[in-house]
Amino acid sequence: MRHFYFFILFSFFVLCTSSAQDLSVGQFSKASFYSEQLGKEWPYSVYLPPDYYSKSDQKFPVVYLLHGMTNDYNSFNANNLAQVFNKLINEGILPQVIFVAAQGFGYSWWVNSSVYGNIEDAMIKDLIPMAEQTYRIDKSRGKRAISGISMGGYGALRLALLYPQLFYSAILLSPAVFYPLPGNEVIYSGSNTHGWYYTFVVGETRGKGVFGKPFDPMYYLSLNYRRLFPEYLKKNIKVKFYVAYGDKDNVTDNATKNMIAYFRMRRYPIEIVQIPGAHNWATWKKAYAQILDASIFAENSPG
Repeated sequence: MRHFYFFILFSFFVLCTSSAQDLSVGQFSKASFYSEQLGKEWPYSVYLPPDYYSKSDQKFPVVYLLHGMTNDYNSFNANNLAQVFNKLINEGILPQVIFVAAQGFGYSWWVNSSVYGNIEDAMIKDLIPMAEQTYRIDKSRGKRAISGISMGGYGALRLALLYPQLFYSAILLSPAVFYPLPGNEVIYSGSNTHGWYYTFVVGETRGKGVFGKPFDPMYYLSLNYRRLFPEYLKKNIKVKFYVAYGDKDNVTDNATKNMIAYFRMRRYPIEIVQIPGAHNWATWKKAYAQILDASIFAENSPG
């Protein structure tokens, strides 16, 4: 009997400490949890800052990361974003931050759908509460940001507009915010000529069934940032928006410029950074290195 109780106590100790033992600082680690909204185990990756264990009584700000089309939650790790974050933290440009990268299943567009499940709801009701219970994250709005790349930029913009009470800032890199429709955007003079990947993105956006099968233009428009913006303004909770894109981006070039023009016409502040480069990870790494600093969080305010 003593051996039995010892086994139970030992097992409990392992369950309570395994997460700390498994996760290293200064790099991304894979993890997963059961999502009620998705009805299944949901993988994610988490970056813990260098001082996470040495400052055991400290809570840290957080950035939630949304990947782009054809990518997954491990793409930030595979493309060595941890090196960018480490350098910024070591140089004192960025505070000690926790990054949590969600799994968007390649083509979900981070919206609720019958194809990939209620991923928008899962982000708000499952992932954020789980992360802020599992890790020492500062739960105040002023210390919470969201960021996305391409398709993830579309998702990050929508979530920031829908839930401004949750996010202090939103960092959008080459956001795929096509308007009015993918493949039929407003064209800006001087924009880059569309490449083969643009054709692929448009085809997959229309063909995967997230926005209806067959593709429903009116449903797509109902989810667009232009439909969300008026209601967002009524809430009177301002999110700080940062936008970065490559000067040779031939995929989301017009979409990004169209969104910037929309914000400017409404005299809404938005920080814009143009990076030398195309629609790829090399450009996005440069963008993060240039944008991420202490200003993405509130200085002292809890909100």
